[in-house]
This record gives sequence, C-alpha cells and structure tokens, in this order.
Amino acid sequence: MRAIERSCVAVLLLAGACQGADHLLGGLSEGSGAGDGSSEASDDEATASSDTGDANDPFAGAEAIKTWADGLTAATSGVWSPARNRLLVTDPVADAILEVRPMSFAPLASPAGEPLAVGERGAALVVAESATGSVVQRDDAGSSVIVDGLARPTALAVAANDDVWIVDAVSDDDAVIGRLAAAGAWSVELGGIGSVRGLALAADESALYAVTAAGVSRIAITEAGTLGAAEAIAEIPAATSAICIDDDGHVLVGSGTSLVALGLAGEVVGTLDVGEIVVDCSFGGYDRRTLLLATSTAILSVRLTVAGPP
Repeated sequence: MRAIERSCVAVLLLAGACQGADHLLGGLSEGSGAGDGSSEASDDEATASSDTGDANDPFAGAEAIKTWADGLTAATSGVWSPARNRLLVTDPVADAILEVRPMSFAPLASPAGEPLAVGERGAALVVAESATGSVVQRDDAGSSVIVDGLARPTALAVAANDDVWIVDAVSDDDAVIGRLAAAGAWSVELGGIGSVRGLALAADESALYAVTAAGVSRIAITEAGTLGAAEAIAEIPAATSAICIDDDGHVLVGSGTSLVALGLAGEVVGTLDVGEIVVDCSFGGYDRRTLLLATSTAILSVRLTVAGPP
C-alpha cells in the first residue's frame, strides 16, 4: 500500500492532479450540495458519536464522518484557505503542499525543505520548512525566507494582523515560541515549555493554545504582542498534534484515535470517536461548519452544528 501511495503522489507532482476513484477531496463551496462533500463519501462512513450529554458539547448532532481524500504519504498539517476555498495540506515525504478540493488534489508548491506546517498571509503562503530551519513566504512573485536560523520549525499560526507565531523545536523535548511581526521583526517570546506538538490561536486571538506531551496549555497574548506564562488547562491522554478552536471557544484536540472538546475551564465537554489518529484539524466550507480532519494518509470530514475559524 505504501508503494501505491508514493506512486500516486509521484504522478500527482508530475501531472498536477490525481483524480477519480480514490475519493480525493477538497474545497467546499456553497454550490456543492450542502457543502459537506456528502456525494463523495466513501462506503466506510463512521457514525460520529459523542455521549457526554453535556449541553455545550460541540459534537452533539454531528453527522457521519466521511472519507474525503486518501493516497497521501505523510500529512502533517491541514489548514482551510478562505482565499482559495481549498484545504492546504503539508506532506513532507512528498516535499509538497497540496491544494485539496472535491475529487482531486494538486501540488500548490514543492518547497523541497520538508514542510511541516502552512498558513496564509493574504494570498501568500507561509511555510515552516524543517529541513532548512526556515520559514518561507511564497506568492505569485516567488518565494523569500522570512525567518531563518531556526532549529526545526514544526508549527505556526497566522494572526489577522499578519503576525506569525512559530514553534521551533530546539531539542527532542523542548521548544520555543517566537513571533514574526507583520513588519518583519523576529523575537523569541517563550521557552522552556516542553515539546510542542500543535499550536492554535484563540478565536479572538487573545491567546495561543499549545499541545504538549502533557496536554494543553493556554498562553495569553498581551496588547504589546508578547506572551505570558504557559498555563496548563487540561491533561490529554495520548495527545496528538491536532488542535483547532470553534467559534464558541471550545478547544478541539487529538487524543489517541479521538478528538476531545475542552470547555473554557479545560473540562472535557465532548468526544468524537474518529477511529484514526488525527494530526490536524480545521474548519472549512462556505459556512465553516465542516470540520476537516487530517490523518497521515487521508482527509476525513464531519459536519457540525457549530462553526469555527479556518
């Protein structure tokens, strides 16, 4: 199966698309049925289940989980692009950033630097390249290094004001979080927080949420753009790198083969049984109620009643 997956990506990179029976998915638009990709669901749909009984459970009323795309080699992150109306996925084994849409995906960029995370500044891509120790910005005019000299950038989050928060893994068990200001200045804002697996901005951008081996920590962002101390809010068994936040402030984080939802105080208010390890999550679609779940080799989707930022 691994050889088949690699062949698919190789054809993808040469031909610019990989279509058909693989159910390779992507962008959601208002005109595509309910915007949930239901017409492209696999025959192996899993019923979304969340049995906490909590009135604040964002997974309550979730539709069935669908397979939207497969054939990836080693996806590490996925983020919805409002500008492109597509899901952007990093695949460091293929050295590619993939643009995923219904029934097809194509390489949007081939950084050749083992991309681990991607975000957007307007129409420009911001890519964390682990092999080069740099963060690169790419647009129609070309690419430029905007931060270099890093040990191993593994995650990033782009704010509405174009500040970029970047996780740099300085060792196997420790990382720092730095800020690249919109004006171009780079500064390390917080260190000594352990190994950071995933990073997300609060919906109001007042804080960062970081997934570590121990669980989830909240890090306040001051008005000056600096970071406060990391405050542990929840222990997460078998925490993965997946983290995203809905419009109601729930923090959704990977835990083994499930996604758990944390309330404002860090309490678990819902659990979504996915059946696979989720490496990242992002809200997408015309109404932002489709939760896209990236596993290492596939993209899954589930329609929720609550929306979230991309």
